[in-house]
Amino acid sequence: MKMLSDNSVKLCCNTKKGCPELTKVDEDFYTIKDDDGNTIRIHKDELKLVGDAVKLIDESKDKLILG
Repeated sequence: MKMLSDNSVKLCCNTKKGCPELTKVDEDFYTIKDDDGNTIRIHKDELKLVGDAVKLIDESKDKLILG
């Protein structure tokens, strides 16, 4: 990861294409800009769940999750 400014980080992922950028918009929201310039706005509580979601998908291909 590389700090771009006080509220922006480049997420390098060792791919040949560019890296996504995460930017804090305000106290509750962030934006993620992908390699193609597409941007999503996401609440920080949802953003905190992304790492857990990736782990869950990778580790439990056949489990049923209720919630």
